[in-house]
Amino acid sequence: MPTARVLIALGLALRLFVALARTDRHWHDEHYQTLEPAYFLVHGYGVLSWEWLRGFRSWALPLAHAPLIALASALGAKGLAASAIARCAYALADVWVLQRWVAFVVARSPFEDERRRETARTAALAAMMLSPTLCLWGVSTLQDHLATLLLYAALPTAWRLVDDPRAARWFAAGALLAAPALAKLQVALFTAPVALALLYAHRGRARARDAIALCAGALSVALGSALLDLGTIGSFGASTVNQLLHGEALSRSYGTSPPWRYLTALPALIGVELTAIAIALAALSLGRARVGRSQLDPTRVLAPGAVLFVLGLSAIPHKEPRFILPVIPLVIVALFNDRACRSIERVPARVAPFALCLVAVYAFASVRVERIELSDSDVARLEESVRRRALAARAPRVTLCLLGQHWSQMRGSLGVSAPVRYEDALAYDRVEDALARCDFAVVRASHQAAFDRANAAHQWRATGEHQSGCALWVRAR
Repeated sequence: MPTARVLIALGLALRLFVALARTDRHWHDEHYQTLEPAYFLVHGYGVLSWEWLRGFRSWALPLAHAPLIALASALGAKGLAASAIARCAYALADVWVLQRWVAFVVARSPFEDERRRETARTAALAAMMLSPTLCLWGVSTLQDHLATLLLYAALPTAWRLVDDPRAARWFAAGALLAAPALAKLQVALFTAPVALALLYAHRGRARARDAIALCAGALSVALGSALLDLGTIGSFGASTVNQLLHGEALSRSYGTSPPWRYLTALPALIGVELTAIAIALAALSLGRARVGRSQLDPTRVLAPGAVLFVLGLSAIPHKEPRFILPVIPLVIVALFNDRACRSIERVPARVAPFALCLVAVYAFASVRVERIELSDSDVARLEESVRRRALAARAPRVTLCLLGQHWSQMRGSLGVSAPVRYEDALAYDRVEDALARCDFAVVRASHQAAFDRANAAHQWRATGEHQSGCALWVRAR
């Protein structure tokens, strides 16, 4: 398939371009929830936010990223270079999973002829590979993106496994379908109905035995997660229990939205261009409705899980568009059905190469490349000042306090200095509590007033060193 190879190559090039050129962090949770705790696991120091100090998250996510950080360290990469290695790995994984997913679904969807099936594969692959917004998501180290990759990597394999009557295969399928919930617990709302749909679709089997095997596979993953919590947090299943009991209340502090928020956020999630395509194809499909051949269509089997997932997240007051990222690959493939492709085929074939060139140029031109507020060199200067002062005071190791909302969005690197231990003030209820543990403090301008109130007793003095809206302070001796 020459066209498919070209699309995959362009999609990979776009994602690698973003991974290497976009040096900001698209979401600060990339830093707090994945890369920085993974760096902590590998090196024993780094910033740990409140989620890790209170046992609110499973260490499964940082563990998954620790090999990437270890690889970066082995190559001598740190700071932004370490982030770039992780993002390049995600770019490769994103392209591999999505092209495999498109091929799997289109091969099993009902089409009147093979030419129309190829049209659907090419169009869906182009949408997946060349959407600028999906390329930005495609390199992120967010838990939502990892859960999406695990889900769509697992589905084709699980589908094939349950074609085998052996119980061991159903056990493996249950484990595969449960694995994405390790990255994001709410994805269980998606995968549980999928498991039931697969069980129902195979009517000629011993359903009771298969159901037991499916549940046993899923429970084995849940047990592994609970044991990991026991070993890392000190309590069996602590992260899951904490999220179920306290997750909604804590999320409200980060803002709330109405139930229909995810519908209105669609352009921000998949881009204006894909939103327009979705509306157009939906209109074409509805206008030319025709029943396809009787076949086990993957999009119909997976649709109940996707709907339940979106409805479940819509009931939670705090909403961000990225939370429903796991349903987007399914939605895009479902758009290019037999009815929609019948209309697409009316476009003259000679137009396709020119259209592909235009879309590729548009994609490369539209990917935003932004720098972080505090660059890698700015961080290095501030940390070098801390090291220099620590050496002068003959202190073997010092603690640096970070004051500023979303520090990771302005901090250009991962724990770049071994002698320095970081304390994130966001992990404490009061700034005073964080400062009491520190020798130095980097204070963002937006948090200077809070620092001044905490410094009422004049225990801290300014060093006169500033970088990108941040000031360095040292505890008075």
